[in-house]
Amino acid sequence: MPIDEPVVMMYPYASRRRLGGILFGRAPLPTAPVGAHMFAIVVPTVGQRTLHPLVRDGGRYGPVAPETSGVYVVTPGPHRFCPVVARAVSDEHGHHWDCRLSGSYCVTGPRNVLERFGMELASPDAPMTAAMAESWLADRIAPRVRDASRQYGIIDLRDHDALPASWWQSELQGWLADYGLTIRVDNVVWKSAEAAAAEAETAKQNKLERISLARQQEREVEQREAAALAEYQTKRRKIEIEATLSEREREHELQLLEHRHRAELIEANEAIERARREAAKAAMEHDLVLARLRQDAEAVAQAESRDKEAEEHYQTLLNEIDDLKVTLAKVALLPDNMLAQLAAHDARRSNEAAERLVSPEFAISPAALMGLGFRVERQNLVDALRRKCVADGEMVTIRKNELIARDVGTARVKALPINTSLQFEFSTRRCGYATLINIGTSGSVYVHVPNAYVTVDRTKVGPGSYSIPGPELLPRQRLRELGLDYVEVGPNGWEHIAVLISDQPLISSHVLDRSSSESPFVKLTGDEIAELCNTLIDEPGDRWTAGVLSFIVA
Repeated sequence: MPIDEPVVMMYPYASRRRLGGILFGRAPLPTAPVGAHMFAIVVPTVGQRTLHPLVRDGGRYGPVAPETSGVYVVTPGPHRFCPVVARAVSDEHGHHWDCRLSGSYCVTGPRNVLERFGMELASPDAPMTAAMAESWLADRIAPRVRDASRQYGIIDLRDHDALPASWWQSELQGWLADYGLTIRVDNVVWKSAEAAAAEAETAKQNKLERISLARQQEREVEQREAAALAEYQTKRRKIEIEATLSEREREHELQLLEHRHRAELIEANEAIERARREAAKAAMEHDLVLARLRQDAEAVAQAESRDKEAEEHYQTLLNEIDDLKVTLAKVALLPDNMLAQLAAHDARRSNEAAERLVSPEFAISPAALMGLGFRVERQNLVDALRRKCVADGEMVTIRKNELIARDVGTARVKALPINTSLQFEFSTRRCGYATLINIGTSGSVYVHVPNAYVTVDRTKVGPGSYSIPGPELLPRQRLRELGLDYVEVGPNGWEHIAVLISDQPLISSHVLDRSSSESPFVKLTGDEIAELCNTLIDEPGDRWTAGVLSFIVA
């Protein structure tokens, strides 16, 4: 229903045409839309002009009186009706509020429409449009709207719908009963530019204050965290050099210190997340206020959706923090002062503790240990490869006959004696580039394939079984010629062999440049391990797969 659609159109009309100075025939009537009402303006010789309805008979209007000077065409509608009554009510702050009624009307009394306002507003040059009729009618109902609204406060009108659309529809029908219209009101909206500006400014100041307070709280937590870290390091050094302590007492004191320190880190992380959520909520609530003031339903829905997602993310973080508390308490109760060993300066000792914790003996997840702030990148890599293996339905399987069963705690695990051959076989059900990595008991990560003997372009394999060492990927003869035995040399601990099959090579060329005939296996640095993990994360899941074999060396 466009606002410029015509409601009343007026056409001049001559009942006879002049031809050669002689009146002849009749002028044609204007073409009227289907369902329109047509009235002739009849001006008699004596008396006032009158309106004569022209009745459609058999698809045609007529007859037309000879005294007809013009014709009005009234379209029934429905027509747009959205009047705005300015300053309909004021609030306690002196802000003025406008009332906007949204709906439509139909012409049910065309003669009333013409006589009350249509003939006044329509001319041969310009029809009376829906916008003109809306403006004219708004002036007539404005005093009554103000009188009705004055009995209520803006909170009741705007938020509690004290005068709903159905009430306005009934009242307008009564007020405009003599105008030949049937009114429909679908919605009523209260707006105030003054109140909106004040509310927006208040929301803005509230947002800035809450964000500033949240940022201050975050800075205070970070400062406390830094102070706690400095105190922890001081106490740790003091315990490590305390000569009066036995080794067992020292381990116990370090265990207690580590537990307190990790608990403080968790609490600090929780407080920081709480402050960040408060800042995010302040910003989101500000956006929501602005969207509601603009009465932008789509923006309101988007803001509410973003806030819901942020709250869900926050609750997920809180759940993860609760899980970290449970994990910390569990690890603190384990034998052999495992927390102290995890935090040991000796990287090998720390790695042994991490391997033992994530093994079936204790089954602590690497992600939980990382959340507690421990360096367990190697264990996290192995865990990711295992999960990939399970998700893909073991597209790659690894077999080693020399493994024996051994009880570790309450778990029964695979074990390999020192000085036993490391030779194994793997099977793959897909094509791709083969990458073999070995995560030894010391925690070092080595790339065995590709190598100086078999470059990347020769590591592409198809479905089938392969031996390591074997002619395709790691020639046994080349190893023997250089006195390199593929044998487990220890030390004791957990070892992992992983085979990855991928559409693209996974190891960078600059890493493989360090492989030589005398030393074919490349030891990855910490950064290179992280780079491999990132490569696997970025690579689409359907473009690579993996198999993992884990065993204890003893």
